[in-house]
Amino acid sequence: FLRGVMDGDGYIRKNHREVSIVTASEIFAKQIQDFIIMNYKINCTLRLVPNRYFIVGVYGKSQVEMFLKELYENADTYLERKYRNAMLYR
Repeated sequence: FLRGVMDGDGYIRKNHREVSIVTASEIFAKQIQDFIIMNYKINCTLRLVPNRYFIVGVYGKSQVEMFLKELYENADTYLERKYRNAMLYR
């Protein structure tokens, strides 16, 4: 499920060492943040772009690498361009 959300509303920035998911729902953003922290043991932030949307972000090379490995390892269903970006971290 999370990989589908990432494929639809997420972005990967190699130069900035960042993986973020954007949503208009504060409740959903908090659920994503809690899920990542509890299941992947990775720190992530939740921030509001005032009056617009929420961003759940994983930052830092080692954290991003770990998150993308967990998210895409052994995956057979994914958006090809997001998968290619994720594989740049390997």
